Amino acid sequence: MRTFYQMPFEPFERYSPYGTPEEVAEFLHSYIEAGCTVFNVIPCASDHETAVNAVAEVRQLLTAD
Repeated sequence: MRTFYQMPFEPFERYSPYGTPEEVAEFLHSYIEAGCTVFNVIPCASDHETAVNAVAEVRQLLTAD
């Protein structure tokens, strides 16, 4: 958030999932329960491949039944 908005992360922390793919999926799960069907995910990682793989893992965790 600092890079995107030039602001500290703290004001966004409550609304912004972060951490491992498992932690992000856990955060987003309540939105799915509330009826959300689309997420706009902007991954932050050390490289593009890591970011894409993390988002893929989040998707897999959220769609696994």
